[in-house]
Amino acid sequence: MVVILPRSIAHSDGIFAMPIQAIYAAAWPAIMRIQTEVYRQSVQEPLAVLTSKWQAGPSTCAVFSHSDALDEPVAYLLAHPWSSGTPPHLDQVLVPDEQARDLYLHDLALSSRAQGQGIATLLVEDFLSKAQALNVGCIRLVAIQGSQGFWARFGFEPESDAAVDASYGTDAALMWKKLT
Repeated sequence: MVVILPRSIAHSDGIFAMPIQAIYAAAWPAIMRIQTEVYRQSVQEPLAVLTSKWQAGPSTCAVFSHSDALDEPVAYLLAHPWSSGTPPHLDQVLVPDEQARDLYLHDLALSSRAQGQGIATLLVEDFLSKAQALNVGCIRLVAIQGSQGFWARFGFEPESDAAVDASYGTDAALMWKKLT
């Protein structure tokens, strides 16, 4: 078992904070508010669905708070083990897949308070480091709302022959990144 510790960040005043942390139970109200703020209603998912993704892969899910655990999260990333080349349907409750060697990056969302500060990049880089440490073979995601260019910056490529469930919307694109 690999244990991944939260990532510390040095501030200009010399104080170190751990703004990237594993998701914790009390973070869910903030996560649900962020989801409502960021995503169009057709791709928002109920709490039971999102928490099933967290429970399927808790070591690859994270929140970002500006200073410490007492601050409300302003961003989150949900990723879980997944053994299929086809992404899960939206609103699909997951059960842990102990045999999966790949990950599905389900969600990266930032509140308006977190945008333009490099927080998305920090969360993705932290996630990719965790995936490397876990010896993950491949990461897949569905890029929506025009985010394909963002994901390409991290080496994700479109899977041109892959079908994406209509629940993700007409602009959805399946992307992948091979790690091992």
